[in-house]
Amino acid sequence: MSCVVGLLKNKKLYMGSDGRATTDDGEKRPIVATKLFWNEDFLIGFAGSVRTGQLLKPEYFEVPDDVLELPDAIRDHLCDKGSLATSDDQLSVQNCNFLIGYNGRLYEILTDFQLNEVYGSFLVIGSGSQYAMGSLFTSKRVKSGEKRVLIALKTAAKFDSACGPPYFIEVME
Repeated sequence: MSCVVGLLKNKKLYMGSDGRATTDDGEKRPIVATKLFWNEDFLIGFAGSVRTGQLLKPEYFEVPDDVLELPDAIRDHLCDKGSLATSDDQLSVQNCNFLIGYNGRLYEILTDFQLNEVYGSFLVIGSGSQYAMGSLFTSKRVKSGEKRVLIALKTAAKFDSACGPPYFIEVME
């Protein structure tokens, strides 16, 4: 899967991701996997299906004006592109979660399209999330938001085989 980290610190949002791509059975794929990008005023990170994440890039997807409309817009777009799983008459994203930065706030959209705003100062998605969350919790004294995000990503990569370099970090001011 991977790891995407969001951190709110000093009125800035830091978001970082690893750059490793793996198959369901753990095979490392030698591709450029950019899991963090801007689409208009939205900073979007994804963990899981590379194809599903790619479909939200600006060249494929027009974001709505309101973050509350984003889950439905994503669902409809992914449905049109054939990137949804169906089970028991319910649609869900194929093994992909999203971390969203918008208007200085941090949100997650999970596979069932629920939209959650972060409570606290950080949130992580992906298979390395437990390690990165622990790192962010214990690195509160590190002054640099960018450094905390990088430490969290490197911690996830140390203990989760689906996470690894290169690392990407964006800042929303």
